[in-house]
Amino acid sequence: DTVSSTSGKTWFGEDGLLRPELKPEAFVTFNQENLRRDMAAGEGEYLTSMSALLGVPADRQPAFLAAVQTRATETDVASAKPDLLLATLQQTAQPYLP
Repeated sequence: DTVSSTSGKTWFGEDGLLRPELKPEAFVTFNQENLRRDMAAGEGEYLTSMSALLGVPADRQPAFLAAVQTRATETDVASAKPDLLLATLQQTAQPYLP
């Protein structure tokens, strides 16, 4: 038995665990308000957790967080839907990934 979201996406595998490739998307979906606040501030536990989910190494997190804050001012994150928030975070993370 698998559990699906309202969009029909299967979030969980047969083992009952969240599928690893969907962890960033699920995190943004369920924490979007806190994540928006952290993105605007360029810091916070939700943004730090998201950077880890995206694979940003700890030593590159400060630069990534600053870049996210810059992108947040360029993008209207306050009204952005979760898919746009995730895309913004993924694009911003690219230069900081190993």
